[in-house]
Amino acid sequence: MLPRRTAPITAGRVLALSAVFWTAVVAVLMLVGGLSGAGEDDHGTRRDPCGAPDTKVTAPYAVTGYWLFPDGDRCGARKALQGMHRIGGDTVITSGPELQVRQVDLQGRLLRQDGTPDPDFRDCVQRGRTCYQAALDTLRAGSAGNSIAQVYAMASRDGLGDAALRCARSDARIVAGGRIYHRLLLPVADPASGACDLSAGRPYALVLIAGSADDWTAGLLGDADRFGMKVYAGLPSFPTQPRRSWNVDVAHRDVALAVNRVVLEDYARRLRGHPSFAGVYQTFEVRLRDWPNPGQDPNLQTYTAQHAAVRELLPGRKILVSPYWDARRRTGDPTGPAAIEKGVEAVAGTGADIIAPQDGRGTGKGALYWEHEAGKPVDPRLKPVPGVGESTYGQAYLAPTGAYYAAAARARDALARAGRPFELWANIEGFEPTAAGGCAADTARGRTDKVRLDRAVTAAGGAVGKIVSFKWNGLFTCREGRPATLSEEIAADWDRPILTGAVRHREGGRDGLLLSGHRLEGAGVTLTWYDDHWTQQNRIVRAEPRGGGRLWVPFGVTGLAPRFWIHVDVVNATGKIASNPYSLRY
Repeated sequence: MLPRRTAPITAGRVLALSAVFWTAVVAVLMLVGGLSGAGEDDHGTRRDPCGAPDTKVTAPYAVTGYWLFPDGDRCGARKALQGMHRIGGDTVITSGPELQVRQVDLQGRLLRQDGTPDPDFRDCVQRGRTCYQAALDTLRAGSAGNSIAQVYAMASRDGLGDAALRCARSDARIVAGGRIYHRLLLPVADPASGACDLSAGRPYALVLIAGSADDWTAGLLGDADRFGMKVYAGLPSFPTQPRRSWNVDVAHRDVALAVNRVVLEDYARRLRGHPSFAGVYQTFEVRLRDWPNPGQDPNLQTYTAQHAAVRELLPGRKILVSPYWDARRRTGDPTGPAAIEKGVEAVAGTGADIIAPQDGRGTGKGALYWEHEAGKPVDPRLKPVPGVGESTYGQAYLAPTGAYYAAAARARDALARAGRPFELWANIEGFEPTAAGGCAADTARGRTDKVRLDRAVTAAGGAVGKIVSFKWNGLFTCREGRPATLSEEIAADWDRPILTGAVRHREGGRDGLLLSGHRLEGAGVTLTWYDDHWTQQNRIVRAEPRGGGRLWVPFGVTGLAPRFWIHVDVVNATGKIASNPYSLRY
């Protein structure tokens, strides 16, 4: 074997080899850091695993708030807020968990409503005993006369913070199976008092809360802080009557209010440091109506009690509620616009700061049409709705959605004059009555389109101060066989004009119309009407900007057909025409 030749070791070669060695070391470290999903940037700060947020607003639309739900994605909230913010969203609303009445089996396992063991509470175990059995052990150790009279359960996206336990002897925090459970024991006779004294021998309510090790709400607020957005965190919802799920079950209301107080105290400790924490959302919905005696209605009574606790524990935070109406004639209990005025006044009386009525178009409880279109067949997407079917708008509905928002606005203005102001928003439903292929696993509704959203904005926008929509997850982010999601449709067509108001307005001795809406910059206006000979007339008029999304156009025509309408079309500087004309009775 020939001897291997070796190169002489010089100082230059030592330096070169050293450089190669350390370059390799750095490369390995960078690879390890990259694979770990964390690491540091060039300035030595830890990288965000969800990436730096893009805070640009590129397509501001008329809808500026959305409901959001957890989706299991660690970065899901960041992605959602970024998508909302890009199209002008500045507000996020979350729904709270539902407190449910439950049963347990002979093994002490918590059962779901269908009678099967609840997997969310499978790992709720203490010292080999189920959480129910362990709670009973605790009570009997205090007094042989103690018992569990009722069990309640609540599955929460994040549960409660570490400081939520009020009584160390009776309340408990259990970490198991990747979840965090909280156990509360509340005396049935006085749930608000807590259960620090277990020696009295009395019946108790056991409340079990299944939470997550990840604090989704606090994470959402942290992201919202970075985007400059506002968040309304959901309040817990109440147990409802078994056969009348639209009513609070008063037999369980005191326990529910006690749990609500625990959650509010937790919010005050856990969330108050976030600038984005604007207030809370009332998860339990009520139907607007003319209550004969609002003070005696169990739903409104519950609202009043819950809202009073918010005032006490979260001073300065606002309370948002989103009630609904039902404009269908054939439901057996139709509610017209006149009753809505009384209903809004009653809800405001519970202490609500913001009332955002649902427009009803997504569920089919309301419809988007003008009064002069009452004889037209309903939108085909409304036909599957009970009480609608093959009919005209006038046959199926008492009044168009715009009339309901106008009624709510009259109630707002009247209360403001009486010294009881509140904000009026609109919740336009971003979905259709039937699944039509389905967008999200947790909803039976299908997605809608931007043209329909534009029309909803037209119906509500002139009466309200802000427009929000239910919901972002799935409904605004699914394709359902289409080339673009609803949010992508908005981003591509955000600059289309939308009219939200037109009123007669005289300026400088001239008769005219004052128009309001969105994206009206450089708009040209076409007016259409019938004269007193029932001949259609058209006129293109020059619009004069008045600021704040308003235009004034001259219109001094006489000889109009009796009780007829003026129809207003606009085309803005982009060349886009409004999806829906605006109609007013002149």
